[in-house]
Amino acid sequence: MQRKKYIDLLRQIALFYMFFQHSVLVLLKNSENKGIILFLYELVPICPALFLFVAGFSINISFKKKLNHEKNNFIIHLIKRGLILIIASSILFFIEFGIQVPDLFIASGILNTIGWMLIISAIILIFPNKKIILSLTITIFIIVTLLFEKYKIYFVPFNYGYEPMSPTIIYGFTGLLLGLFLNIIKDNIYKKKIIILTLGIIGVAIFTFYSIKHGLFNIFYSGAGRYTVERIFNNNLMPQNIFNFNTSIKSFSYESVWNYKMECFFACLGVVFILFTLMSFLENFFQKYLLKNIFLPGKFAFFNYFYHLTVIAIMVVVFGYNKFSLIQFLLFLSLLFISSYILSYVLLKRKNHNHSSGV
Repeated sequence: MQRKKYIDLLRQIALFYMFFQHSVLVLLKNSENKGIILFLYELVPICPALFLFVAGFSINISFKKKLNHEKNNFIIHLIKRGLILIIASSILFFIEFGIQVPDLFIASGILNTIGWMLIISAIILIFPNKKIILSLTITIFIIVTLLFEKYKIYFVPFNYGYEPMSPTIIYGFTGLLLGLFLNIIKDNIYKKKIIILTLGIIGVAIFTFYSIKHGLFNIFYSGAGRYTVERIFNNNLMPQNIFNFNTSIKSFSYESVWNYKMECFFACLGVVFILFTLMSFLENFFQKYLLKNIFLPGKFAFFNYFYHLTVIAIMVVVFGYNKFSLIQFLLFLSLLFISSYILSYVLLKRKNHNHSSGV
C-alpha cells in the first residue's frame, strides 16, 4: 500500500509548529515575541489537535493493512508503543521538574496523552462493534468535559495537571473513528470524497461560527479559548537538588500551563477538518509531482519530537532562557528544520538497509 503523503505532511505541520512554539517559549527574547511571531504563537491549540487527530487516523491506516492473523499482534504492538510513550513522557518530565506527583506518572506531557490514546484505542479495536464503542467513548468524554467546565470541576489528570488528558485525547479518537468509517467505503472513491468534503464543510462552518462569535482567530487565544492550569512543584524534588542532596531548604515554584475550553476544542476540531480535507484532496498532486520523501520528518515524527526537545534544552543550558534576538531565533529555527530533514534521511537509509538485510 502506497504511503499517504498528505498524512506525513499534516504530521509534519504539527511537528514543525512544535519546533517553532517551544523555541519561542524558551529561547526568543520576550520583547521580540510580537507581530507575526506572536500571532503564530497564539495558534498553539491547533497543534496538539492536529497531532493527536493524525495519530489516531494513522492507527487505522496501519490496522487495515494487517491480515486477520496479524491484527492481534498489531494490537499488542500498539499497547507496547503506548506504554513506551507514557514512560518516555515521564522521563522528560522528570528531567525538567523531578519527582512531582501525580503529574510525573499520569499528566507528564503530550506524549503521555498520546500513549493513553494508543492503549485505549488498541483495546477498542479488539471488539467487533469498535465504531459504536469508539463513538460512545468520544460522546462520553465530550459530555463529561463540558459538564466539568460548566460546574468548574477540575482534577488530575482528566482536565487538570501539567498535561490534562481531556479534551486533547478526543482528537485522537476522532481521527481513528474517521478512519474506521472510511474503511467501510474504501472501494468507493466517490463516496469517500463526499464524506471528506462534508467534513471540510463542517470544519468551515465551525470555524466561521466561532470567528463571528469571538472575532477571527480570537477563540485560540488565552482567556477566550483557554484556561490556565497552575501547578505547585517542590523544588527539593527537582533532579539537580535530588542528585546534589540539596534538600535542606524547602521552596516551591509555580508552573502555568494551558488547557482547552470546550469552545476552543470545537474550533480547533473545525480547523483540523479543514486541513485534513484540503490535504486529502491534494494527495494525487503530491504523489504525481512531489518527491517521494518530501515530507520525511513527518514520517519520523516521534524521533524528531525528542530531537527538537534535546536541542532546545542544550541551547537553554548554553545560552539561558529567552536570550535569542529575532535573527538568532530565525537562524536557529531554520537549522533545526534542516537538521531534522538530514537526520530523518539517515534514519530512512538505515531502515531501508535493515529491511534489505532482513533484520
